[in-house]
Amino acid sequence: MAVRHDGSEYAFGGVFLEVVPLEKIVSTDDFGDEYEKELPGVELPQGMVVTTLFDELGPKQTRITIRVLHASAEDKARHEAMGVVAGWNSSFECMDDHLATLGESEPKPPMIFVNLPVTDLSRSIGFYTAVGFSLNPQFTDDTAAGMSLSDAIHVMLLTHDKFRSLSARPISEVMKATEVLCLLSASKGHLEATVRNAVTAGGTAFAEPKDCGFMFQHGFRDPDGHAWELIHMAGAPPVRNGVLWNDALSPARTRDQTCRLPRPPPPTWCLTCEAG
Repeated sequence: MAVRHDGSEYAFGGVFLEVVPLEKIVSTDDFGDEYEKELPGVELPQGMVVTTLFDELGPKQTRITIRVLHASAEDKARHEAMGVVAGWNSSFECMDDHLATLGESEPKPPMIFVNLPVTDLSRSIGFYTAVGFSLNPQFTDDTAAGMSLSDAIHVMLLTHDKFRSLSARPISEVMKATEVLCLLSASKGHLEATVRNAVTAGGTAFAEPKDCGFMFQHGFRDPDGHAWELIHMAGAPPVRNGVLWNDALSPARTRDQTCRLPRPPPPTWCLTCEAG
């Protein structure tokens, strides 16, 4: 469907040849009788095949690539002479403007910055890069490094002097009293690969892997001993004798209440913190 300057619509034809959800759409594109009325006397290209590709670049970032296959070089020239490139660019500009207004109206999700004291900043940057974080130059200098896992989850690696400027309390010896940071992983394979990368990059495995069926757990310590527990949820917790599997922690939760529990989280990363 095309739209005139006055807002009215007119149709042109096409058939979907292939649709791969979230990845690719292939269709034919033919100018119909109504389009010919808009451009009387103009020989219009016909029989075009349009392939639209969608590539996820990151959170809320998608690259759209449009490829048009013409029946002949002459049809391609006719299509270009009609202003197809400028038309598509104008459409994308309108979409950019619309998406910008959506972003303004939607509340931004909260962000979390976890501050970790480290003894060797360069070594820690290399380690966290190896396990999937990205260096953020905007929050990096000789005393600190911002490492991002997503738009909402960030770790601030701080030299001991820098960390002391944030708190008057002494820095804990992590092998005696430590935090345990928890990340939800997209898959068991991704979880295991992250632990392997951590060990290869100079960390150590944290505890033994545990497979509860609906949940798989493993983790690692960074070179300074900060512990990260990784969890993959493969399904909802089971119900035993009318209560959840961890009924000792929540004995009042019954089978009926279990039916109203939220569904397992989507395959993404999130962050929780547990005192250890």
